[in-house]
Amino acid sequence: MATFLTEADDFHNGGRFGPFRTIDCSGARGLLAESIRSRIELGGLGLSSEKGSVVFWALPLETLASRGERPKHDLHLLNPATYPLLADRDSQQSLGDGIFKFAWDGGWHPQMYFRMETGLMIEPIDGRWSQAVATTNHITLYERSWYCFALVWNRSENRYAVYANGVRIAINNAFPDPSGTITASDGSIDTLFSGHPCFAFRDFRFFDQDLDEAAISSLTESGGLADPEETKRLKRLCEGEGLEPFSFTPEADWSCRWQLSLREPEHLDRFYVQGNQQAPRIVEEGLLIETPYIDQPMRYYKHDDVNQVYLWTHERFQGDLYLKFQFKPLVHGGLSLLCLQASGMQREDFMADYPLRTSGSMATVHLEDVRNYHWEFFREMNDTRNDRASHGLIKNPWLHPLAFACLPGLIALKEWHSLEFLQEGSCLRGAIDGMELFNVTDSPTNNNGPILDCGRIALRCMIRSKILYRNLEIWNREKFSSQ
Repeated sequence: MATFLTEADDFHNGGRFGPFRTIDCSGARGLLAESIRSRIELGGLGLSSEKGSVVFWALPLETLASRGERPKHDLHLLNPATYPLLADRDSQQSLGDGIFKFAWDGGWHPQMYFRMETGLMIEPIDGRWSQAVATTNHITLYERSWYCFALVWNRSENRYAVYANGVRIAINNAFPDPSGTITASDGSIDTLFSGHPCFAFRDFRFFDQDLDEAAISSLTESGGLADPEETKRLKRLCEGEGLEPFSFTPEADWSCRWQLSLREPEHLDRFYVQGNQQAPRIVEEGLLIETPYIDQPMRYYKHDDVNQVYLWTHERFQGDLYLKFQFKPLVHGGLSLLCLQASGMQREDFMADYPLRTSGSMATVHLEDVRNYHWEFFREMNDTRNDRASHGLIKNPWLHPLAFACLPGLIALKEWHSLEFLQEGSCLRGAIDGMELFNVTDSPTNNNGPILDCGRIALRCMIRSKILYRNLEIWNREKFSSQ
């Protein structure tokens, strides 16, 4: 085991280049880079790509949360949304060329990823996904809070994971396509580099074993720097601990606009099908949506995509919404979501005022001129941790993350589950099986558009999806009367 302990030797076992300073913050001393080019060189490691672990402490000087990227943000620094914490390349410009990297990334929602392969994040290689990458879900790092990060890998068991304060926050794809994935690069890792102007670092430990959760928790506790409240938040966010029950009954000022069993053929006529025309059909149990099982990374965005599908309501709704239905996922690995309060950029009806879209591309939901709240309620794609049922609520087309949550486990296949969504003014709430996953308040004054309270509703399925729906209800409370 190689160690670089701040208090014992002030990193004298490792080399430094570029200016650094030592800071004392939140009960401990750490090393802070004064330049984007400053690096701590951690050499003589002899780490194997077969299995091993790295444990270290890092303290962000700023709260790292959601952020918007604009043209020219990369005028001087390549990939300005990526903050490398530990890598086998000494320059951010060459980060993707290395085979070992751990970084925080705020490209469209705040994530962390650990990758033992060339490329960045979940970037495919020659059209195939790499299994040697573990990604978190939505994660915010709070300023002046020490985090104990642990990176663990075991190539023969196809296991890569990230821990923060003893909580597992990332794991590699739980539902790989064996014909379309690759594993980690061969070779040893002798030198790694750390150092960043936004992070103080201390106490690096390297192991030739893939540490288990008990060992990682013990190292975290012995460090004595993890904030108990932050660890509790991580457990709720990443493990689904402490969820509260949800309950709502519409009162007299609400009207039931839709009440469909989704078992009758004519119920499908209530929707406009955008994209894959063969995906939806009515069967005995309800509305079945099935998309092809393919593994082509860039097809998500193709403007002529015919594999993915949207089912848009032919009706528009104005005001508050309460929506509920039951769903039964039949296969792992796909993604299903709701588009809510979808309208044009100035509240116009984007389906009546403009040509109807025909592509199933995901561009409609978050890149084009359609405002909407977008709740991913069954997400097992490989760009997020997918050994837990995770949920993201995003405000589009600004790509503004509003909420994120996990359930303690996966959503069981071939069982019926209930979904409820409630919007009252700026307050948005969502629940699965009676457990509240988010309760957030949107804002019209944070550079991400107004409160959305008018538009269409859609069910959307990406590729590799097979899911049943039944008993759809849509309740509405209008803000004003009209004739």
